[in-house]
Amino acid sequence: MTDPSQGHISSQFNRDLGTLRDNVLMMSALTERSLANAQAGLFQRDAERCNRAIADDDEIDTLERELSAEAMRVILRFQPVALDLRVVVATIKISVNLERIADHAVSIARRARKLLDWEPIPQMPALAALFTDCCKFHHQVVEAFVTHHALSPNFLEIAHAG
Repeated sequence: MTDPSQGHISSQFNRDLGTLRDNVLMMSALTERSLANAQAGLFQRDAERCNRAIADDDEIDTLERELSAEAMRVILRFQPVALDLRVVVATIKISVNLERIADHAVSIARRARKLLDWEPIPQMPALAALFTDCCKFHHQVVEAFVTHHALSPNFLEIAHAG
């Protein structure tokens, strides 16, 4: 298959790839929510938002395991090659990295809860800029995955230009 937008000869394979993509998008949304909760917990000194970021972690962990298992089933069932295989492998890789981002959000939320007992620190504006960059990169990576730019040989050039 040369163009992922044209689909595959097997309609079941297309449905399975669509399901993988949809699950990555769901996982991405949960990860983004977890980051937003950790950020609010830290900057707004909101213990409840910290708790929500921590609580979301189990669901994200479960989704990562399910996505990896489903991707492996697709590989075993359809034995994709070339671009099809890259799509499935990219699904596995992005799910692992989204889970890792969620783990970092949990770490931030846990530390933010401890900081609630202290006076606000003067470095907070610098941390806010880091969160902004992190969220921007998160969006770019997920968009690249969805549009298949991440599968392009010149993906790094595309990413750095954006």
